[in-house]
Amino acid sequence: PEQAAIAEKAGACAVMALQRWPELALVGVYGVDAAGAHVGYVMDRDRWLGQPLTQAVAVRSLDEMLFAVRLDAGLELDAALGFHLYATDLVLAAQRRGFCSAVLPAPCEHHSRLARTGDAQTIAAFAQSVEVFRRNWADQLPLATPSIVIDASLTAAGWRALAGGA
Repeated sequence: PEQAAIAEKAGACAVMALQRWPELALVGVYGVDAAGAHVGYVMDRDRWLGQPLTQAVAVRSLDEMLFAVRLDAGLELDAALGFHLYATDLVLAAQRRGFCSAVLPAPCEHHSRLARTGDAQTIAAFAQSVEVFRRNWADQLPLATPSIVIDASLTAAGWRALAGGA
């Protein structure tokens, strides 16, 4: 019953967000707004991140944990990014096409292996995604994402060092 109520509220908020922003192309549950603040409310492994929302909030970055894309926005996933940063890539691509993105009030759980485990393979994959993202969006940097602030100086080796990898 509680999950159904949350889904119903999120759906209603999506409709209100489309009415507020007819150019809305992506919605998600966790992201970063233009001021660099994290928005949304998610259980990330063992702790809650963010604060409950009462309405949709416009964002410049989205987490990949859960998002939806407007079909007629003409957006495509960049396979070179692999399993990381593709939602933020879509947000920026949408902005270039005149669309916007938002986080909806839809609390959820996220189970991720990134950074806390020190898994070398995961860290290496994320580092590669950071490199691709930096090249693709150099004119948008620095950019805060839900997991890291990407700027022109952050390299794959730098990310591995930040994450505690080799």
